[in-house]
Amino acid sequence: MKPDKFSGTGSVETFPAQFDICCSYNSWNDQDKAAYLKCCLTGVTGQLLWDTGRPDEVTYCELREKLRRTISRKSSKQNFVLVVGDEEKHWPSCTKMFGDW
Repeated sequence: MKPDKFSGTGSVETFPAQFDICCSYNSWNDQDKAAYLKCCLTGVTGQLLWDTGRPDEVTYCELREKLRRTISRKSSKQNFVLVVGDEEKHWPSCTKMFGDW
């Protein structure tokens, strides 16, 4: 079982839930999770890898936190979009949207 790609559009609640299911099912360790998460990110979310300055070295926890902080809910259309910069503070409960993410 492998997770779908994630470009920052669509449900930000579905992607982490499905990713966690794949991690559990496949018994991935943090190194496996990092590799798969890096390969799942496309488009604007894929840019997060380059924003770290060290895409080959970023850990799962670092990338997961960066992804969690940079996704914002666009309330007018109930769609989810990526926010660049420090605008992540505009989110309602990030932990609620991502659970253990």
